[in-house]
Amino acid sequence: ACLGDGSYDLSPKGKRHEQYRKLMGVLRIRDAAEYELYRECYTGGSTAVNPARAFETWLRVHSYDIASSYPAVIVMYRFPMSAPKEIDFKSYTDFLKYVQNPNLLLAFRVAFVNFREREETWTDGVTGNNAVGTYEHPLSASKCRKCRNLHKENGRVVSAEYFETSMTNVDWQTMTERYEWDAAKISDCIMWHADYLPYDIVDTVLSLYWDKTKLKGIAGKEIYYN
Repeated sequence: ACLGDGSYDLSPKGKRHEQYRKLMGVLRIRDAAEYELYRECYTGGSTAVNPARAFETWLRVHSYDIASSYPAVIVMYRFPMSAPKEIDFKSYTDFLKYVQNPNLLLAFRVAFVNFREREETWTDGVTGNNAVGTYEHPLSASKCRKCRNLHKENGRVVSAEYFETSMTNVDWQTMTERYEWDAAKISDCIMWHADYLPYDIVDTVLSLYWDKTKLKGIAGKEIYYN
């Protein structure tokens, strides 16, 4: 469906569609090995408990949610928009140049040595007292392989002598904020150039979002809006 029906239109819209078809062609997964890396990297939302608040009962709790988060991400964020390219890094420093480049997106496997939570001093929002520790442990133990002396809480990694996992550059940024380690070996890295989704996708999402929000509060349309 993304590639269209193969017809060619010489109008400006038709030429744009032809460019879109070519882009969809280069973005296709090439083989089973590439698919397996993406499957390993895939992860869902983080809903783990805050370790500093575990086993406590709290009253008058409030929460908030982001309205229309999915369409917002589709329109506002950049995605892989080039043919995938395998990268062999000469050194860990060389890898850092790539993973910290905001115009590149990466998926890769990594082996960590002496991986541990990053301790930090923070102010307790309830008591106002200073505490030492970490807010959360974002890495799920289920994503880790070949583990040695792995310590976890509520299914999340706190520390380990050694393990292997797969992640993206977005995951890597999260790891650097919450953990530290003695060594990391990167392998099987695939790179793309980051860019916004094609106009036709963004325009379609915005149109569907607008059509949906017009139904809010209209009696008899709840099934379509919700």
